[in-house]
Amino acid sequence: MPMAIIRDGIADAVVAVLKRSSSPFDSPPAPLADSSIALAALGVSRRELSGAVPALRRSTTPALSTPIVAGGYEIAPSSVLNVGSFYGLIITPPALTGSVQGTQEFDVIDPNTHQPIGSFDAFVSTTNSLIIGGGISQQIYVTSVADGADPTATPPVGTVISKVTFGQAGRLGFLYSAMPSDLGTEISFKLLTPFGDVKIPMPYDATLVAGEVVRPMELNDEYYIAPAPGQELDVTSTSGVPPLFTDIQGEQVFAVYQRTDDGVDDNDAVIGTFKGYVTTTSDIMGTTTEAILVTEVLTGNVGTGPGDVPPAGSVYNVIYHFGIFYSSIPSDSGDVVTTEYRTIFGNFKLPFYEWSASSPLVYDSFEVPAAGYGLIPVTTLQPAGVNGLPPMEVQVQGYQQFNVVDSDGNVIGSVDGDVTYQWMPFGIYAEAILVTNVDGEGPPVGSQINFVNSPWKHWGAYYTAVPEGDDDVLAFTIVSPFGNIPIPARYNAIKGFDDVTYYDPFV
Repeated sequence: MPMAIIRDGIADAVVAVLKRSSSPFDSPPAPLADSSIALAALGVSRRELSGAVPALRRSTTPALSTPIVAGGYEIAPSSVLNVGSFYGLIITPPALTGSVQGTQEFDVIDPNTHQPIGSFDAFVSTTNSLIIGGGISQQIYVTSVADGADPTATPPVGTVISKVTFGQAGRLGFLYSAMPSDLGTEISFKLLTPFGDVKIPMPYDATLVAGEVVRPMELNDEYYIAPAPGQELDVTSTSGVPPLFTDIQGEQVFAVYQRTDDGVDDNDAVIGTFKGYVTTTSDIMGTTTEAILVTEVLTGNVGTGPGDVPPAGSVYNVIYHFGIFYSSIPSDSGDVVTTEYRTIFGNFKLPFYEWSASSPLVYDSFEVPAAGYGLIPVTTLQPAGVNGLPPMEVQVQGYQQFNVVDSDGNVIGSVDGDVTYQWMPFGIYAEAILVTNVDGEGPPVGSQINFVNSPWKHWGAYYTAVPEGDDDVLAFTIVSPFGNIPIPARYNAIKGFDDVTYYDPFV
């Protein structure tokens, strides 16, 4: 079963489950079709929801509204953040937990006149509540500068800037920047303290992560995957906390190459081509990775062998520092999974590790028992990105539409959402939904819904954050065989994102 597919339709079992009482003293509900437990995912827009509490008064400060001084430039947003994707709370690095990714415009400010002297566009990744105490993490990847801009007054394309602050006051943290130049990358790193900034030497170069996509992904001694001739990476988003780690996500046309005997790479034969989403990562320890999700075959014979073009839904990953190669290729006879440990002494297959990253768990519906609502997917997931480190886990981002149903199974509205789901061996599955549009009744735009399903039957958890007036209503619930256990929720995943817009392919 191809990875990016979520089944359409409403399972008959949904209505029965939604009609049941969700008292913690009730027996656990029957599992939904194609799932081991019915967990969360919906608009807890009702303040009386068990476990839901209003947060502190909402922050009306737009994300990334504070000027940053980095590499000799003072930059400030000149537009609101246009969110295109996000990572939920229940996610693992190299994805940045609880972050949104999008595009934004910035001005470069003259420190003397306080007037704009240049401008640029950038991909942005930010989370306003990741660090305990209200810390903020921001990353900027410069993609273009305004026509006619003075190159000495604007950070060059490819620049990476990262700022992290701790606590509500934001007086502690660090600031990192890496800017390409003719003389090499200019890297700056300093600790931010109330007593002044402390510069620290930093060799880590975050700008190199985008170039990792051109490194050949070796399939065996004869075949490899690399960008197709003349094709460059179309960057779509960025995430991370450099200099700790960073990633660049995008869409790329790849080719399967066969080596020739003359040893000249330019003469290697193109066996076929395919389109896919790709993510490259790097970290301060020197580890680099590349993950590919195949979305469309363009040319060549489709198959599962090293000399074939992989079908849509195939997943590849290389962890270079540790010498791990992984591939999962769908086929009618079952997914073909390969995990190898590659060393200078040869490649060693790990046949005991045959978990398939190209066959996700499938959920026909999600429900929050105490809310009396449910979400039913009505479109297949439209993929927009891949991340993770298979064979440990894989993460897929995309867009999807849902019907909102009440406790009687009646459709009362619909929502569009940015969706990220992650699954890993042993049946652990997490999904997060960020509502970008609502028609009729349902969770309001900006609502975030997270749930996790464990391999142990009827165990899991869900978290929701819903904007409501001047407050954000938060809920965290443990799902157990003994009933649902509400726990006070103080973490606010949507704090500071009042003034943002959303890319929505369905509108």
